[in-house]
Amino acid sequence: MKTGLLVLLCLFFSVTGITQTRKERKLYPLLEQENYPKLQKKAKKILIKDGNNPYANYAMAEYYLHKYSSTKSTAGRKNSISKSLKYIQKIPIHTRTEFTALSDTIHEILIVNALDSSMKASINSQYRSWLLVYFNDSVPRFKRNEMRSIEVAILDSARIGDSLRYVMLKMAKRLEGIRYKYAGTSPSKGFDCSGFTQYVYKQVGIEIPHNAQMQSDLIANRVDLNELKPGDLVFFGSWNGSKQRTIHAGIIYDKLGEDITVIHCVSGGVSIEGKDSSWDRYWIGRVLFGISMDKLASR
Repeated sequence: MKTGLLVLLCLFFSVTGITQTRKERKLYPLLEQENYPKLQKKAKKILIKDGNNPYANYAMAEYYLHKYSSTKSTAGRKNSISKSLKYIQKIPIHTRTEFTALSDTIHEILIVNALDSSMKASINSQYRSWLLVYFNDSVPRFKRNEMRSIEVAILDSARIGDSLRYVMLKMAKRLEGIRYKYAGTSPSKGFDCSGFTQYVYKQVGIEIPHNAQMQSDLIANRVDLNELKPGDLVFFGSWNGSKQRTIHAGIIYDKLGEDITVIHCVSGGVSIEGKDSSWDRYWIGRVLFGISMDKLASR
């Protein structure tokens, strides 16, 4: 998320043509350093004099999005997203299009929470309401015991709000470029292969262990590569008789005929790879099998 944020800020500061004050220019390094307490303090001072200031409102929206990510309680996370939405709406309409990356992230978070069967129905309803009000989007009112077992088409004409797989893959793509770190499990510190798959699956409410071998042992019903769908886990390694030695894990990102694209965390960081990459030069020859996201969700 940090990489995308820096690109977005650089673009915004260079193309909007809005004259920046000295105080506004100080917000940029604070976002870069992820110094959120100081960022909030300085943004609030700017907003006292100019409540519609796009830089300060954007900074406050990012501050509350950070609070959402670092808060464990359901009520606290809901409150943080509510405030982040409030500040996005305060950004003047003529500059709001410059902040679509942040808006898209919040859109996806709302969808995941609207479909989270572990929450109370009233909380799911609140997230559905925000989706409709702020994004003119709706999600199906699934029966709660069916939420995790519905099969959906991915990366096709389906609406984003109709597909947990699609939401998960969109979130995974936002992590592209995050660095590799041995035993890493977070965007801020980096990922290893199973830390990345664990983190992405957790965003849609599916808990898997932080270990590629353990992930590959979760489900007895294993799927061949040609039968996997976007969003399914794929494992790599070697066989010792009937027992696999799993050394790497990734996620199927897209399939077009026989062409397969995978998103995974390798030595260069989180990467989306298909033709003419390490996927078809190395990894595809070491595929063991895959596990269906649906099977994991319905455990």
